[in-house]
Amino acid sequence: MNTGETGFSQATGLRQLANDRQALQVSSIIQIAISVYVLVAIIKKHLNLKRMNVILNWK
Repeated sequence: MNTGETGFSQATGLRQLANDRQALQVSSIIQIAISVYVLVAIIKKHLNLKRMNVILNWK
């Protein structure tokens, strides 16, 4: 009876660990996605500014 209880709590602990690991992966993926999005936005803005400068200089 006692071993059954410890086995159950171990399984629950492992499941909790797996859930935590999954949550950690999801949050890191979200962080990477946000940083990539910000980088792309900055690069686009920079390119647009460069293009504007080229147009202004060309005129």
